[in-house]
Amino acid sequence: MYNDIHPKLNKKIIELKQILKNQNINIDIIKTSVSKENFPKNEQYVFSKIHKRYPYCSHCFGLAVDFRIVEKNINNYEQVGKIGKELGLFWGGDFKFEKEINHLEMLEFLPNQSVKYLIYKYQTPENFKKTWYLYN
Repeated sequence: MYNDIHPKLNKKIIELKQILKNQNINIDIIKTSVSKENFPKNEQYVFSKIHKRYPYCSHCFGLAVDFRIVEKNINNYEQVGKIGKELGLFWGGDFKFEKEINHLEMLEFLPNQSVKYLIYKYQTPENFKKTWYLYN
């Protein structure tokens, strides 16, 4: 259970990990959300070669995770992405420009794959996170 990602995403990640485990693929979640406290103000933070400023990142809103495959010599990122997509997640390997094969996100709250709507509606990730109790 991850406290800093949306409860709906949390359930999908737990389900994903179980499906993958049945296929002898184990993943670790290495990055979940980014909060204002640990995000450098007025500085850029690097997410897998992509520069984003707080709060313009799905990680900030708890709607994305980055993962790594635990087993050495296993490069099944495409398989993880395929199963993630079957569970209704967006896989970063499908980004049009810079592929991020270790990235999964929940698009349900991200019209046009953009956090701009969430910023307009909630102003900050912290305000959005106050609504999470509705999904527990």
